[in-house]
Amino acid sequence: MRMAVQKDKQAEFFCFQDYSPAERMADRVVHYIGVSLGLAAAMWLLVQAVHHGGTILVLSITLYVFGLVGMLGSSAAYQLQQPSLLKERLRRLDRAMIFVMIAGTYTPISANVLIGRGGIWLCVVIWSLAAAGIFMTLRYPRRFERAMLALYLAMGWMLLVLMHYCFALLQPVVLALIFAGGIAYSVGAALHTYSKIKFYNPIWHTLILIAASCQYLATYLQLFRVP
Repeated sequence: MRMAVQKDKQAEFFCFQDYSPAERMADRVVHYIGVSLGLAAAMWLLVQAVHHGGTILVLSITLYVFGLVGMLGSSAAYQLQQPSLLKERLRRLDRAMIFVMIAGTYTPISANVLIGRGGIWLCVVIWSLAAAGIFMTLRYPRRFERAMLALYLAMGWMLLVLMHYCFALLQPVVLALIFAGGIAYSVGAALHTYSKIKFYNPIWHTLILIAASCQYLATYLQLFRVP
């Protein structure tokens, strides 16, 4: 009986979506572009932080780019791996790094622009939720996936609680980019639930790249280009 249960669990863990060769190729191209651009963008932002900012700015940007590159890299590693125990473990890492990415994205603006306006509390809450999400994702893989998706979305829009400060302290173009990124993430998350749509996986990952690009530009413009 115990062996049967273990086999059922293994079968569940090794159950991965099957894609056509064209879909896999498209997804591979999206990931190659994403990882390459992500690494270059991360290095550039770190250089800007070191040259123009203090300790808080450098640390917050470091957390952000760690989440950015970690999310893109773990997603690429997971998607390009053949079905195996390693792929299952990479899948967990992929899901966990999304939490790091979300929390990391909040950190630079919250810790440097919204400080004294609830930004520090927002960082504490968002990283606490990220830690809880990472624990649930790694400890109970595949068990609470819809709840984790809901948590991704809730965390992604949590900036709304400080929106009155954002309107006062952030430039209009920065706000527009933040909202555009949030919408792209949300549309991608909704699309991700419809796995029967052809090419949904590369489309989903393309939306993630668009969203990440919007958030990156918002961070760069607010911290390094806005007077």
